[in-house]
Amino acid sequence: MTAHWRESEPYRLLFPVGILLALIGVGLWPLFLFKITTTYPIVAHPRLMIEGFSACFILGFLGTALPVMLNTKRFHHWQMFLWAGGIAAAAVFHLMLRTMIGDIVFASTILFFLSCVAVRFVQRQDRPPPGLVTVLLGLACAVTGSTMQAIYRHDPSMGPVFYNLSRLLLNQAFLLLPVLGIAAFILPVFVGYPRRQSPPEMNRTPHAWLLEMFWMLGFGLLIIGSVVIEAFGFIREGNLMRGFVLLIFLARNLPVFLKQKNPGAVPWLTRLSLLTLPVGFLVIGFIPNTPMAGLHILYISGLALLILSVATRVITAHGGFQKLFFAKWPLLWWIFALITAAMITRVSAEWIGKSRALEHYAYAGITWIIAIAIWFSAMIRCLLNIELEPPAHQIQIKGQPKQGI
Repeated sequence: MTAHWRESEPYRLLFPVGILLALIGVGLWPLFLFKITTTYPIVAHPRLMIEGFSACFILGFLGTALPVMLNTKRFHHWQMFLWAGGIAAAAVFHLMLRTMIGDIVFASTILFFLSCVAVRFVQRQDRPPPGLVTVLLGLACAVTGSTMQAIYRHDPSMGPVFYNLSRLLLNQAFLLLPVLGIAAFILPVFVGYPRRQSPPEMNRTPHAWLLEMFWMLGFGLLIIGSVVIEAFGFIREGNLMRGFVLLIFLARNLPVFLKQKNPGAVPWLTRLSLLTLPVGFLVIGFIPNTPMAGLHILYISGLALLILSVATRVITAHGGFQKLFFAKWPLLWWIFALITAAMITRVSAEWIGKSRALEHYAYAGITWIIAIAIWFSAMIRCLLNIELEPPAHQIQIKGQPKQGI
């Protein structure tokens, strides 16, 4: 059945917009190498990947999942068009090198999204997942970081600590904190692990939900604390702290060393991407002279792969293709191979010298673009379909209670 906007979820619009912005953002490197454009994309590239690609998938997921989690009505279609329009407008300003305006537009879009969430939170008929506090911290970091970046663009005399803090809040805390909040509640279902935050567990004792919420708040504050430490110049210490916080979080909420019950490609890729998250920070901590190597391990093989894995689950579940979640799906493994090749190509650029580094940036970008294009072509059918099977929150995995998205 073909989806109509008035009855579809936000991810159906925001995910494609995010893919488009990702293709443009990464494509800036080969365009510059082949002299099609003359502007070095050192600013526009990360902005389109963070405020464009990543933001679209974060808002698309939350806009789809939160009404289910809170047991309230869906967001209006005009709201999701404004979210997508705001993110796209910010990207256009970044491409025009009007970075300050782009950051202001992005911060305003996230604030508007938070206001929409606040209305649904008041109308909720169920208790929110404990990790929502971490998600909200991440969105607050997005607003704070992008606003501080705009202020710095206007007044560079704010100093290096101000700049570093704003950059880290936007480029790292904004991504990591929603991942932690969503991961603890949703991702154990993906791989068939026990879930600490399942409703039966939260109802077992009177204070179980509150205790879990404080755990999630603690993880979030530790991540923000590590960002502050790095902003003051302690790069090694800040990254090691983030890496070990992530390892503790995974050990407690997503014990990836346990045997995986779901043999599907999506759970396996989710698992691999989660393991990569702390690796990127630990690489920076132990090899601080080449921080971009660790960051691109984090961004390409960690966060980007995790985003695509979760998006695949959402798209196939809501498109009526539930069985694909349990399929071995060789195409996804080819996409994983291309993403890994892109990561290795980009990371190796840190050790080959500046004269050839730009070539590696471009070739890594081309490889990544091919992987994303293949992924999106495989998802189009699901994106255009309304679920024909029972919705995800009614699907029960063997040995697990009925779960959300």
